[in-house]
Amino acid sequence: MILIESSWHRWTAYWANFLSSLATFAGAILAYFALGFIAPRIPYFLTISAASFLYIGMVDIAPILHHDSGMKKSFVQLTGLFAGVATILVLHQVLA
Repeated sequence: MILIESSWHRWTAYWANFLSSLATFAGAILAYFALGFIAPRIPYFLTISAASFLYIGMVDIAPILHHDSGMKKSFVQLTGLFAGVATILVLHQVLA
């Protein structure tokens, strides 16, 4: 959505996203072999990762959401927010 909002053509944004997602496989293989070194540092990596996602959400996505206002749009955004929180709570209960 961010790429499309930045005036990228739909298919160009799709392929750029697809190609960047291929890095997941390389990261997974690297993490598997480096697990002994990484394991004690996982809390620090998760903290940095969470902070990065929060930064992206606040700087890039939030202004896009505030651009269009209206009761229906606000309801959809709030419903999505609560669905995300509910998903995290359910996963926490299932995995804990």
